[in-house]
Amino acid sequence: MGLLLQLGAALSFWSHYARLPELPLFTNGLFIGTLVLGLSALATARLLERAARAPQDERGWWREAEPGVLHYFLLAAGVVQLLAGFAAELHAAPWTIPDQEGRLVGLLLGWTLLAELLHRRLDWRAFSLPGRLTWVLATLLCFTPSGLLGLGLGGHGEQQAWMIFTAQGWLELAGVIGIGGWLMKRLDHALPGEDTPRGSTPAEHLLWLWTTLLQATAVAWLVAAVFIVRHQAWTPTAAVLPPALLGILLARRLGAGIWPASAHPRALDLGLLRPWLGLMLLWTLGVNLLADGSMQPLGYLPLLNPVDIGHALVALYALRLAHALHQRGERLDRQWTTAFAAAAFVWINSLLVRTLHHWAGTPTWTHGALGSSLVQTGLTILWTLIALVTMLYATRRAAPAMARVVWGAGAALLGLVVAKLLLVDMAGVGTLYRIVSFIGVGLLMLVIGYVSPLPPAAPAAGIPAREEEPA
Repeated sequence: MGLLLQLGAALSFWSHYARLPELPLFTNGLFIGTLVLGLSALATARLLERAARAPQDERGWWREAEPGVLHYFLLAAGVVQLLAGFAAELHAAPWTIPDQEGRLVGLLLGWTLLAELLHRRLDWRAFSLPGRLTWVLATLLCFTPSGLLGLGLGGHGEQQAWMIFTAQGWLELAGVIGIGGWLMKRLDHALPGEDTPRGSTPAEHLLWLWTTLLQATAVAWLVAAVFIVRHQAWTPTAAVLPPALLGILLARRLGAGIWPASAHPRALDLGLLRPWLGLMLLWTLGVNLLADGSMQPLGYLPLLNPVDIGHALVALYALRLAHALHQRGERLDRQWTTAFAAAAFVWINSLLVRTLHHWAGTPTWTHGALGSSLVQTGLTILWTLIALVTMLYATRRAAPAMARVVWGAGAALLGLVVAKLLLVDMAGVGTLYRIVSFIGVGLLMLVIGYVSPLPPAAPAAGIPAREEEPA
């Protein structure tokens, strides 16, 4: 009868609920009604939970050994009604800061703190579940068009977005990420009086870490866009700096088995670290095609400009991740190695184009670099040098099983150089640059033939390599 009375009261109350703007905040009858309904549902859920834990001969009418569906339903109903009452009052408040979304995020985070701190004092483990869910909801609000990520990625003008961020966004960001980290740590470590930790789920951990990386990217980009004149180098590099450093830290902890990477190492590897490497490789492609590496008001220096420093961070992250996987007895798939080699090839070609653009006045990629004779000659010689280094590495340092594969890649690039000489340089390059291309490529091919001949084939499995007879 008591449960039926609570259900009837809730249906009657919410079917006629309508808060008027003129009602006083937090002291009106409607808000008090939500408190009564919410707290009574929580009290009933608590009674059911205690009855389930009591000795069998003391349970009375309650025969279940677990709290059951009814307990969780009342727990959810109590939390939802309390949050709905507070949300309605905050929505009606005539405040300008925080805005409506900020108030809702603050309410959800406040309940997360309350539930996590009280569940042990009440000896009611299930009471922490609503707090975990409210943190997830608060985090997801950051990805709405008006959330922090939307602000950083251009949902507003840069100046307006910076004003919103300095007014309330930084507190929202600190709350979502800080409380999320605090919650994950409490879930993954046994607290005093607990036999085992409750344990976070892989989805919760990935949500927390993805939010941290993406929000750090958005905020760094926003700061650079507001305080630095948006030249072609500073702004995109600012966006890759924080996530690269955080990714390096996570990869290091993954290899060492340190929290938070130790909580769900497999999920962290496949769900965050490798996808993040893929996003960074896409960043290198976009920046190399669109950015000219300008350092205004400073002069341009190859390798010592923001774009190339950003690429160094990406390479360091990839090496750190590969080392962490090696420590765990795993390795990056060959597809990742191929993608990284392709990104390095695009970068070194773009480095040449950027350098010629600043030092010789040639166009950039988007302004017709391939129509410049100087650029075409530089690319021809550069590709030949890359082929030389690749084939030399194959004969001197590569593992026997991969030596011919690496050498073949260099040889294929060398064949592409020859085709480029005949089809492109002969047709569109000026006489002087054509002579330089042919002489330079010819000399380098002679060097290649001398220092890096075709490596011997790798021995078949189980068959030892035949020793060469002395001359």
